[in-house]
Amino acid sequence: MKKIYKLIIVLVVLLGVLAVAVVVNGTGGNQETKLNTKLKDIGTEFYEDFYYDQIVSGKTEEEVVEFLSRFSEIGIKVNLDNLSRFSEGKYSDLSNEFTNKKSKVACDINNTRALIFPKEPYGKKDHEVNAELDCGFEK
Repeated sequence: MKKIYKLIIVLVVLLGVLAVAVVVNGTGGNQETKLNTKLKDIGTEFYEDFYYDQIVSGKTEEEVVEFLSRFSEIGIKVNLDNLSRFSEGKYSDLSNEFTNKKSKVACDINNTRALIFPKEPYGKKDHEVNAELDCGFEK
């Protein structure tokens, strides 16, 4: 019975240490990971809520497929500067948010970008988004 109490105490202490670590680090991830995730999310919003609608406007399905298929391998590159302007002020402060807090280096607004890869069948949600950060994080 004493072994069970000791085990419970050890587990509670370990969970407490883990909880403190999560609180100290925000969600538990590092800043580079958080910025990558945020950039991917904004790139997704850009593509689905803005870019795709511009592409399909007045075009046939075949024209849309032909156009987007050209970018399935090379991707559509949208830099931080352009992402900060597409949604009427929603992301106007991106340059301040995208700063390496450790080194105090701001992300380059031209080289930090979302890469959007349209995928078959080339609908609004048929894509993959990758992020490229240029913020002084060590490679």
